[in-house]
Amino acid sequence: MPELNFTDLNFLAIVVAALAAFFLGGLWYGGVFAKPWVKAHGYSDEEAKELGKNPAKNFSIMFVAELIGAFFMAVLFKTFGVAGGGAGAFTGALLWVGVALPLVLADNTAHSRKGACLLIDGSYHLAYIVAMGAILGGWQ
Repeated sequence: MPELNFTDLNFLAIVVAALAAFFLGGLWYGGVFAKPWVKAHGYSDEEAKELGKNPAKNFSIMFVAELIGAFFMAVLFKTFGVAGGGAGAFTGALLWVGVALPLVLADNTAHSRKGACLLIDGSYHLAYIVAMGAILGGWQ
């Protein structure tokens, strides 16, 4: 069993990776795919506005979630010797295929969501996990 040593982690890289994922999510859901996402989920304009209430709470939770993900990716990368931006991005893609995609697929299936929801949400998870991987792998 590999030894976990949290003192060797690059905490600045972890914060930057989390920020990258957070801001990518803002572009993804707040700009590029905002209307298609609302439409795919079948939300009315009023329901969509309701989702945007209490942004400080929502964005805080989202950032903490990104931070937790970046921290554990950094632990995995350090533990298993993933080094370099390309290796980090590739490992991120593998994590997406083996962890994130099945979760998004199961969640979308359980909630009878349209395929567009899977495409929008799944591709966001792919983009940010690969970006996190590139940052964490490249910046050690």
